[in-house]
Amino acid sequence: MSVAEGERVSTVLIVDDEPNVLSALQRTLHGQPYAVAAAACAGDALSYMAQSPADVIVSDLNMPGMGGAALLARIRERWPDAVRIVLTGEADLRTTVTAVNRGPERAPLHRQRLKEKKLKEKGGE
Repeated sequence: MSVAEGERVSTVLIVDDEPNVLSALQRTLHGQPYAVAAAACAGDALSYMAQSPADVIVSDLNMPGMGGAALLARIRERWPDAVRIVLTGEADLRTTVTAVNRGPERAPLHRQRLKEKKLKEKGGE
């Protein structure tokens, strides 16, 4: 990862209760121009966000305790600029759509949106 000195690195936080999924996603995202963090449950993810908010959160939908939909709803309330992505292997379309659409913002993940966010953080350069 090549980053200019003083430049802020964006962070992707992966949240999944399955260690093999976390490991696979971390390996897949390794070497990209952003930092990757992992949390094994929603509580760990919220603790991470409170200390060092991530720019993008990829969360499993079905986890013990607080599920991904509830986690992403809390993240949206506290960190509304964070991009939220649902990761699920379930075929329950209604639950997935509810999790994605919770809250008024329904914009798809888009490179231009991430670029604009980064420019905004740099002070509009």
